[in-house]
Amino acid sequence: MAGYQTLIKLEMLHNFYKSGVTDDFEFLLTADVHRLMRQQRLLYRNFGCGFTLLYESSQPNTPTIDIDNDLTFVFGISVKSPASFFGITNLDEEAPSTVTYTNGCRMFYYTDGALTDLKYKVLHAMYAEQFSFRFTEKTTSKSLKVTIKNQSGSAIVAQYDSDGNPITGPYTLNADNEKDTGNLLRTFKGFFDVSKSGSGYYTIVLKRDDATEKTLQVYIHDELSRSNVSGVMQLSLSKPTPPVAAKNLRLDLKRAESIWKYYIINRSGLDFTATDLVLSDKSGDSGPIYNTYTFSGNPAMGGGGQALPNTADSINSLPTMVFESTVKIPFYEVPKTKLELKKIPDGSPTATAGNVLISSLPNPAPDVRVDDNCNIYVYI
Repeated sequence: MAGYQTLIKLEMLHNFYKSGVTDDFEFLLTADVHRLMRQQRLLYRNFGCGFTLLYESSQPNTPTIDIDNDLTFVFGISVKSPASFFGITNLDEEAPSTVTYTNGCRMFYYTDGALTDLKYKVLHAMYAEQFSFRFTEKTTSKSLKVTIKNQSGSAIVAQYDSDGNPITGPYTLNADNEKDTGNLLRTFKGFFDVSKSGSGYYTIVLKRDDATEKTLQVYIHDELSRSNVSGVMQLSLSKPTPPVAAKNLRLDLKRAESIWKYYIINRSGLDFTATDLVLSDKSGDSGPIYNTYTFSGNPAMGGGGQALPNTADSINSLPTMVFESTVKIPFYEVPKTKLELKKIPDGSPTATAGNVLISSLPNPAPDVRVDDNCNIYVYI
C-alpha cells in the first residue's frame, strides 16, 4: 500500500518571537509547481510555521515515480501583516546601499542552493517576462546603456526588431529631458522581452554616460508578477536517487533593532523646567534579549539637544522634552519594561527622590520604524 515520505521540509524561524518560529507567511504554489507535483505524485502540506513536500512511496525511501531530473520549485511569499513584519525584521543585512522599490514595497528572494539555511537577496522589483521598464534618478547622464544578465551572470537578448529578430544589447535608453544639461532628475523608459530566457532571478545593469554603473536585482515571473506577493522562494533539488533522504531547510529571520526616541509632551500644564524630567531604565536587564539602556536628551530640546520636528521646543504648541537611546534596542515579542519617567526636584537631575510619572513607558510599535529609528510620543 502506497504511503508518503518527506522530500523537502521547510521551517520558518524568527528570533523576534519567544517560540523562535513564525507563521507570518503564506505560500503561493505556482501553476508550474502544481503541474510538477501532479507529474511526480507529490503532496504539499502546511503546518503553520512551515510546509513539507512529500513523495508517494510503496517502498522505504523510494518514490513510486522515478525522479529523472533536477527539480525546481518556485513559490510566491505573501506576508500576512506587512507593516508589522517589515518593522520587526532586519532585511537590510545584504541590501544594496540604496534601493528604490519600483512597486512601492520591499521584495525579497530566497534560494537554497545546496545549503540548509535559506539565503536571501533584496529585490528592487518583480516583472512579467515582457515588461515596461522605468528608472528615475538625479543624474547628469542623458542616456543609459542597459544590459540584462541571467542568474549565471550571462547577458541575454531582451529586445527584438519588428520581424522578431533578436537585438543584441546593451540597449540604449534616453532620458525624457535629454536635451537639458546639468544634474537633473531624469526618467529613462524602455520595453524588454525575456520570454525566451524564462522565469528566474535577473540583474539589470545600468551604465551611465560617465561609465559608472548601477545594478538592480529583479525576479521575472509572469504569474507571480500579477499576484500580491512580497517575495519569492526558489528551491532546487538535484536528481535524487534511492534511498531518498529528506531535505530539511530553515528560513532564519532576524529581529530588527532601532534607536528609541521618546517625545514627552506636556498637555497637563505640569510645571517642569529643563532639568525636571529624567528617563531611566530600572529593569536591570543584562541579556540575552534586552540590556539596561541609557537615554540622552535631558535637558529639554531647545536647551542644547537635537531639534524637534517643528518648533524648537514644542509639539502642537505644547512643551516637549526628548529622550533618545544611546544604542539600538531590539524588537521582541515580550515588551521591555521599567523604562521609568520621573519628575525630580528642580536643579537635581541625579536625585533619587521625586515623583514617578510613568513606571513603564510603552515600547514602539513595529510599524513606526523608519530605517533604524522609532519615535514614541507620550502625553503627560
